[in-house]
Amino acid sequence: MQDIATVLVEVCTLEPNFNPYYPLVAGKIASIRPKFRLNLQYAIWDHLKLLAQYELRRTSNLAKFAAKLISDPTSNCSLSILKFYPDLSNVSALDLTFLNIFFTHFFKKVKKEYLSKLVSKLRERNNQDVKIGIKEFLSEFDCETGLKPKVKLCRKLLLIEVDDHTREMDN
Repeated sequence: MQDIATVLVEVCTLEPNFNPYYPLVAGKIASIRPKFRLNLQYAIWDHLKLLAQYELRRTSNLAKFAAKLISDPTSNCSLSILKFYPDLSNVSALDLTFLNIFFTHFFKKVKKEYLSKLVSKLRERNNQDVKIGIKEFLSEFDCETGLKPKVKLCRKLLLIEVDDHTREMDN
């Protein structure tokens, strides 16, 4: 299954324009075979390691692939893909480009109800850094006016999650 994930991500990044067919296929496979989500995560991480070698088109296609995949409830993929970045407040210019494209397309695609579910999936203890990183990144994220309500909701949900975790740690 890792080969399928690798090929889907690779071919998607090589397209001259983003083709939503690839994350659709990846999401369908992930909905049938839940372990495929981990294969996709590793395939995306492999490409994130190579961003310095990519032209903007490949970076953009990768960001849109990840955004479409995570924003689709049928794929059941998670924002934990962003674990790749240990500190979202301190990323390179290339990574910042990826993250800006990712979050712009993610917020365009995700439904508010599903956004709540995605944030609550990060409740696991090993995702605490991801929650904090996303919250901090979004506090500086300059988005289109139409996306601001979803960004604000996400920041609010993340703040609640981070505060809940802090209280649990104090007890």
